Amino acid sequence: MDTLRLAGKISVREVTYPKIASKLTHYLFENMTETKGNSTCRDKSGNDLSVEEKRAAVASVVESRIFANSPRLKEFLIYVTEKSLSEEGADLSAKSIGFHLYGRDTVDETNSANFVRVEAGRLRRSLDDYYDSDGRADAVRVQIRKGGYAPTFERHVVSAQSPAADGTARPLLSGGPKKLRLVLFACVLLAVIALGVFEVLRPGPRPDDAELAARVERQALMEQSPAALEAANMALQARGLIYPIFDAHRQMLTTELFRAAIEIDPNSALPYAGAAQTLGSLALLSIAGARHDNFLAEAREMRDRALELDADHEWVQSAAGWVAFVERDFESAMRYSERALSLAPENGNVLDFYGVVAVASGEFEKGLQAGDRDRPREGENTRFAYLNILGAAYFHLGLYHEAISAFEEGNASGGPVSALGVVYLAAAYSSVGREQDGRRMIDQIEKSWPGFPIEEFLTRLHREPDTARQLVKKLRSVGWSE
Repeated sequence: MDTLRLAGKISVREVTYPKIASKLTHYLFENMTETKGNSTCRDKSGNDLSVEEKRAAVASVVESRIFANSPRLKEFLIYVTEKSLSEEGADLSAKSIGFHLYGRDTVDETNSANFVRVEAGRLRRSLDDYYDSDGRADAVRVQIRKGGYAPTFERHVVSAQSPAADGTARPLLSGGPKKLRLVLFACVLLAVIALGVFEVLRPGPRPDDAELAARVERQALMEQSPAALEAANMALQARGLIYPIFDAHRQMLTTELFRAAIEIDPNSALPYAGAAQTLGSLALLSIAGARHDNFLAEAREMRDRALELDADHEWVQSAAGWVAFVERDFESAMRYSERALSLAPENGNVLDFYGVVAVASGEFEKGLQAGDRDRPREGENTRFAYLNILGAAYFHLGLYHEAISAFEEGNASGGPVSALGVVYLAAAYSSVGREQDGRRMIDQIEKSWPGFPIEEFLTRLHREPDTARQLVKKLRSVGWSE
């Protein structure tokens, strides 16, 4: 039973030698050290820690690889730490942090609190990532608990041995045959891992896990048939051309690529999933009427065929979520999209469709998480679409300056440009008093997308009518009219 439980600690999706070694080492420490029934000694109050130890713990975090590209999170952690260590620690409110650290307007308390809450959430997630990786062996850990901003510190010391009941030191291998069987099994497994580590460390270029998995998949498809491999390759290439998803001409062209892939191999789920997404977007852009109904009917057919062929593929689940979204079944759309994300949490295409569904469904915090600049992303080229998602989420949370920054960064980086993105940017400019820039964006919409039905499309896109009305009101204030 011990060996089965140990094997169960290692997920099948994570079977690489370095990850197995890390998990096994952690498991052995947890199970082979005892301190009154607990595997570690922790003082969660942090009362026994000196100021120097607390500052050193924070320094380890901000100097780590995880925080290398997050200067704002570094500033946040250092600021709240220093405040908590001083006599001013009691004033760690969202209003105070927003004003003193970020220069936020103290009069607009709601937007300031939203901004600080979002940054605190990002910091908590990054701290979790740090202590799950580079900081796993740190003797002192810092956390920002939910519901507040003051940091807490705790010791995190793994005992090499623990005292027995009579006060004498207990040997590491005490515990009888059960413990001995575990140790023997661990030794055998470690020997196997050592061979694998030799392979990993052997000189010469080696593909990463994602590339290795892709190679294996391509080899399997080739063994199935050259047509299967060609169809999958064409579908993946077309997938990178989907963005911007709210551009009708692009969706029409990309749909034809997916149709061509289907002709090459009618039994490949991927081109059906892609066609379901592009046809769903065309139905959404058509608003209503016969064109809308025809596009949506075909999108459903493509979705159903994809689910029939490979329901466990993240792209198929993402496509099913998108079609449900176009059908205005927002609960199913989120459920499918979250399932896709659980299957491929770092896939950029899955993240982007999930983010759009989340923002349009009113789940703005989830939209922020999907568009987080620091979130790992992989997969076919999505052309910085996540920055538009981030900008829209910021806008609906009342963080207009941050929204403008995200949209402008996306445009400067070569991100996808669509009428919807320009609409949001115009509304954000209007919200911060930049009427001239807002009017300039309105002129661009009328020149580049003449006749684009802004109000109808926003109403069709968003779950709540008030969300669409908020945008329209901002546009009218800078001169837009139906």
